Amino acid sequence: MTAICDIDALRAASLAHDPFDHLIVPGFIRRARIGDIHRDYPAIDKPGSVPVGVFRHGPAFDELLDELRGDALRDVFEEKFDLDLTGRPTMFTVRGMCRPTDGKVHPDSASKIIT
Repeated sequence: MTAICDIDALRAASLAHDPFDHLIVPGFIRRARIGDIHRDYPAIDKPGSVPVGVFRHGPAFDELLDELRGDALRDVFEEKFDLDLTGRPTMFTVRGMCRPTDGKVHPDSASKIIT
C-alpha cells in the first residue's frame, strides 16, 4: 500500500518565518489516499479538539497516525525547525466541526515544542 504522507514534499517545503516559523506542504497527504483517510476518520459529533481514541476510527487513520509518529517524519521536522525531539511525547487531537471562534492564529502552551 502507498504511504499516506509524502515525506519528500515535506523535505522540499521551505520554512517560512512570518508571523512565526511554519511550513505549508501542498500534497503532504497523497491524493490517492485522501479517500481512505476520509472513510476512516473518526465521526466526531461535537466541536472542539478531542484526543485521538475518544471516537472510533478505522485502519487507514491508524496508518496515518503511525506515519506521523514515525522516525522519518520526526527527523524532517527536527531538521526543518532545528530541534531535538528525541524522547519527546507526541500528542494528536482531532476535530469534527469548527466554531466561528476556531482557527485563529495563537501561541500554544509553553510546554508544546512544535505544533
